[in-house]
Amino acid sequence: MHFYLTRIRKIKIMDKKYLYKIFSKAFYQLEWIKVLKDVFGASQLLVQPNHIMLPSNDRAKAAYELGNFTTSDDRIIGLYKIELNEDVWLERNKVGLRELLRKVYDYDVDGAIIVFEQSKKWRLSFVSEIKILNDEGEVIKQATEPKRYTYLLGEDEKVRTPSDRLSKLVGKTLTLNDILEAFSVEALNEEFYKIIAHYFYQLIGVNIGKGKKATDFGDGILHLPSVPKTNKLVYQEFAVRLIGRTIFSWFLKMKKSDAGKELLPEDLLSSKAVKNNSNYYHSILERVFFQTLNTKMENRLGGLPQGCEMIPFLNGGLFEPDYDDYYKPNKATGISENLTCIIHKNKQNDVNIL
Repeated sequence: MHFYLTRIRKIKIMDKKYLYKIFSKAFYQLEWIKVLKDVFGASQLLVQPNHIMLPSNDRAKAAYELGNFTTSDDRIIGLYKIELNEDVWLERNKVGLRELLRKVYDYDVDGAIIVFEQSKKWRLSFVSEIKILNDEGEVIKQATEPKRYTYLLGEDEKVRTPSDRLSKLVGKTLTLNDILEAFSVEALNEEFYKIIAHYFYQLIGVNIGKGKKATDFGDGILHLPSVPKTNKLVYQEFAVRLIGRTIFSWFLKMKKSDAGKELLPEDLLSSKAVKNNSNYYHSILERVFFQTLNTKMENRLGGLPQGCEMIPFLNGGLFEPDYDDYYKPNKATGISENLTCIIHKNKQNDVNIL
């Protein structure tokens, strides 16, 4: 009995935490086979993957069929792995990569889940080209777009979204649409805007919804210097600018230079950065927004937070301080003398000023 219980404890549960561990490192085929079984319910897996002859190309050195499975709406999904050459730019070459197996998934399957393996990184893509009837009863082709149904995985990549999205497939009887939704950027965008709206309401304070669906955000966590809460428009416009600037900075952080370095360091924009820097909005964000992104490198102040020296100058109006940003930098410290603050209460009701 003891041996039996020990074996049970070692069984890995295919939840988003386990997927996160798999997606955060280099591709390992045995773990991926388990994902195919537990997440997608694939049972028709080959004991020995079939080698696929690729057309002459300078991108891939080998390709394999791992098996297939059939969705509940009778769509056949092929499972493939392609080993890429080291000089292929995995982050950018989405369209070119999917063309490598076009002859296979164009005729034999209704969709394909493809792993593109390269050293410590890998791209996971879903491709589908099927014929359906439109509202007029005409037969049309419905195809996934190469830039919208793909995740970049492996070391140093952000894998929380694919981990969360694919974990929701576990235990479901899958349709083709379920898989499309899990990979779809459109569905992700809808989630994204809901999250942004939630943060906006948190900042300004508002009561939305009715009855049981009502949510009261109280007075809001944003406090502007000498501006009463009754001046809602000023608070709303400040919140919109703050969110817009932060999102743009986040996208900049996700981009990389030709040398493979982040354009905006993780140490300046992350949850860890918030915890490690008191008065985070003034000590870090304002200095990144107004003294770095909005200022040419040769004109920047000394004493900027470490990492600002690698952030490019953006010639645009997004990071130009507005009158209602209440930005008044001290000549000695560079930090604003106006104390705009975002007050956050944690579970212990301790007050943190960001």
